[in-house]
Amino acid sequence: MPIQNFDILGSLHGNYGTYTSDIHDALKHLENAKGEAKRGEAGGKGVALWNEQRNLRRKIVLLRSLLSPIRRLPPELLGLIFSLVCVRSEIANLMEEQGEELMDCPPIRLSQVCAGWRELAWTTPSLWSSFSIGSPADLTLQHKYDQIKGIVDLHLQLSQQCPLSIHLCFLYGAYFESNCEILRLLMAHSSRWDVVSFTIDSEYLFEGHFAPVRGRLPILRSFEIFVSGGPLYSEISPESMVQDAFHIAPMLREVKITCVAPLHIPLPIRQLNHLHISNTTLGAAFECLQQATAVREITFSYRLPDDYVDDEEFQPTKLYPINLPTVDSLSLITEAANVVDVLQYMTLLGLTHLSIKAPYSREPFDYLAGPKDAIKEFFARSQCTLTSLSLCTVHIPDTELIALVQTQPSLTSLTIQEREPRKNKDHYIVLTQHFFHKMTVDPMNLQSTLLPNLKELDFRIYTGSFPMASFIDMVRSRWIPDYKQTSAPEVDCLQSVNLRVFGVRVFEDRKQLEKDLQPLRELVGLKIIVIEEDNM
Repeated sequence: MPIQNFDILGSLHGNYGTYTSDIHDALKHLENAKGEAKRGEAGGKGVALWNEQRNLRRKIVLLRSLLSPIRRLPPELLGLIFSLVCVRSEIANLMEEQGEELMDCPPIRLSQVCAGWRELAWTTPSLWSSFSIGSPADLTLQHKYDQIKGIVDLHLQLSQQCPLSIHLCFLYGAYFESNCEILRLLMAHSSRWDVVSFTIDSEYLFEGHFAPVRGRLPILRSFEIFVSGGPLYSEISPESMVQDAFHIAPMLREVKITCVAPLHIPLPIRQLNHLHISNTTLGAAFECLQQATAVREITFSYRLPDDYVDDEEFQPTKLYPINLPTVDSLSLITEAANVVDVLQYMTLLGLTHLSIKAPYSREPFDYLAGPKDAIKEFFARSQCTLTSLSLCTVHIPDTELIALVQTQPSLTSLTIQEREPRKNKDHYIVLTQHFFHKMTVDPMNLQSTLLPNLKELDFRIYTGSFPMASFIDMVRSRWIPDYKQTSAPEVDCLQSVNLRVFGVRVFEDRKQLEKDLQPLRELVGLKIIVIEEDNM
């Protein structure tokens, strides 16, 4: 086949695999082109010859591109690579930092490379099954919404029967009707909803806007809703909200609900395994938890906005004890509320993981203030066996921390994250020399070892106040490899140490930190990860 009759551009546009014969033809024509180029170089000079040589060199470049390794991948492998790229399409999401719109649809961009890639992308439904939709920044022109609806419809059609993962953010009330059109487009495919996340104004919850999905959520597994700009609780009644649109969802197991009373959006609470309640009153959360008889993981953060402070109807004044034997993980994220307010009303017989996280505050706040024995009473009442404890930016004196971990000798993982001290005051410091001294294993008195089953440590430390020498001694005392295990069978060997370090400001600090940690690097087999973080 003469080179002139070989459609190189057509092959470049259309070929994407080894299943075509063009690859073998291209190899032969590449050799022919190189041979003609060499003969032309030895043939003399002239404009016609120069033009012919230039065309040959261009064809050689195109033929080499046609033979590139990416074009030799079978479609199955190339489709797998596509799936790693097409994690989620971002449709009209506003990037607040840059003040620009972000529209990033990886399967569409892949479709624009060549006809072969377009065919492969358009016939791989999973690439189109995950997308997020937001209101564009400027909706003065209708064509923007027409474009959004077109892209959404394309994803819905090309995803065929694949389960859908949808993230929806509608916060612009002025475009309510246009947003409802997109919502109706999505609800027509509610039978394929798998993972759904809504960040919406409260007005979308009224007037039966979600009625079309009632009884049409057969595979929905995860549901998240964040209600923004809603009226006061006293102005909302369950009857005026979404009614029972999401109440029938036989596969639903995970729910996250924020800024609205959970029971105002009727859900199959009794079948849930994972429940995250955020920014609601303690009373509203407890009312929901009393029905969560199958829940295993609870994440709870509550904060009363200023609007609710004087509303006596919604003050958490009357709480009733809750017994949830199925719960094995409890995460509390508190701001102004006391952790004790939650724990003193709970009994969690199966709890194995407890996480308490407090957001950063300018002034010190004792998050474990209250009755001195309230947390001990919680453990005694629950009779639980913790294996993991996490305290993140929580102020607790070292003596109280020691007393706390003494009640849970079964711990295998301990996470403590400090905050930066202010004005050189040490009341923010949790990881003290005294704490590490108590944690150090005494080979002459193994029976008194604090946390004998400990295997994992995760600390966030401030280098300016961290007792590095005591920490090193503690870790080394807990490094008990196999050949030493017979002499210390009562204590497990420490396996991993994560250090999140802040307060490292100059190169000299970093160099000193590495020098201080060198003794731990010499403990062969101990996993050590050091990460520098910005101050909070």
